[in-house]
Amino acid sequence: MKVSIARIRLYLKEGKTLADGSNPIMLMCSFNGRKEISTGYSCIKKYWDKKSECVKKGYPNYVMINHSIQQLKNEAIERRNEFERLGEVYTPQMILSPRKSLSAVTNDLKTLILNYISEKGLKEKTAYNWKYTFNLISEFDNEKVIVNELRLDYVKRFIKWMQVDKKLSDGVIKMILSKVAAICNYAIGKGLMNGDDYPFKEWKYSLKFKTASKLDYIHWKTLDVMKEMLLDDIIVRNGNLWSYRDEVLDKLMDKNSALFARYLFMSMVLWQGLAQVDLCQIRKENIEVKTINGSDYYCWDGKRSKTLKAVKVRIPCHTVYTEVMAKTMLMFNNSEWFLPVLNGLSIETDENLRKHRISNTMFILSPKLKEWFKRVNEEVVRRNVENKSDIPLIDVDKCTYYSSRHAFAMAYMSKGGSPMALATLLGRSASSLAQYIKELSEESDLVEAVSIIV
Repeated sequence: MKVSIARIRLYLKEGKTLADGSNPIMLMCSFNGRKEISTGYSCIKKYWDKKSECVKKGYPNYVMINHSIQQLKNEAIERRNEFERLGEVYTPQMILSPRKSLSAVTNDLKTLILNYISEKGLKEKTAYNWKYTFNLISEFDNEKVIVNELRLDYVKRFIKWMQVDKKLSDGVIKMILSKVAAICNYAIGKGLMNGDDYPFKEWKYSLKFKTASKLDYIHWKTLDVMKEMLLDDIIVRNGNLWSYRDEVLDKLMDKNSALFARYLFMSMVLWQGLAQVDLCQIRKENIEVKTINGSDYYCWDGKRSKTLKAVKVRIPCHTVYTEVMAKTMLMFNNSEWFLPVLNGLSIETDENLRKHRISNTMFILSPKLKEWFKRVNEEVVRRNVENKSDIPLIDVDKCTYYSSRHAFAMAYMSKGGSPMALATLLGRSASSLAQYIKELSEESDLVEAVSIIV
């Protein structure tokens, strides 16, 4: 079966038995074909953990063996990721071959960044941000960039272009500038750039772009409108009775459909602002229905992949909205995954491949989400005019899927929620929630919060 990215794993070759009764541990790469090499280590079958791809505790020298074979696997993954970042064609043999030395360090920005990524052993997501930074600079300059050009006047023109032409947020610009600062320092350390040319020697970008002026979130009043619109897209209601619209289930199970784009955003809000990388990897078997204080709840206990902090999700059952948003997927998505994003992949699939699938899906869905935001704004304007209400509009240019996390947090706090409880719901520390509390400043929000405790 062809796959979009190479899968790399360790396995015990049970079909071959060595003289001491053990089996060789192999490193295998599957990518439009299959290639495997011996790691040089072996173990007895009963001591091999197939799921974790390691030797079990108790086998002689198991710590040393696991360290060595995992290092071989990580090096292969790094080679694969490097080919992916460069957009180069590769084969399983190239992935399993020893790393070739990179080009000599020069002041060419692309070569310098690739050497930096390799030398620092950066993780895939961090390396992606570096690639994004280089692509932005290349788009801005339209020329082959050398690191010596990254002086203060150049950087300030680059910042203005990111603000005006690309309409990037302060948070993204700060991230980009941190990469510029890091590569300049790296070049200075390699003797490729004069320290006096360092662009941030006197001008501190971290002060100007310390924080975004406002969180990109959607107000709870607007979320209520979005809930109504989404339900109307999916079901037909007749009093307390309801039924699915024709062919809507097929659209919901299509991970690339416009309807699923809307459904995913609202699911992220419902699931306590859970990030898409976590929500998309939830398995049905890990969702339970528990009775708490006399009411039933869909319950999931897990961890955020970003921070590994525990998250406990509790969603009330037996409302039309939660039946549509939770029970629909539990009943009709014919897969072990709760959402259809990873359908076709097993739980044993390499985590990087799963995240690659999620990332590609989000890339496809994001423009469709923006179109829905525009539709929502049209409905909000209509309601505000007809009902003389004050429902806030969505900032279409700034709000993204991640805004769902901020939207949940702000909705919770605006209705009088506890910061300590919010920390548990979001999987964060209470000390990091000041941004949400600070934003609770609108008169309408304050009245809503006070009315709960009066």
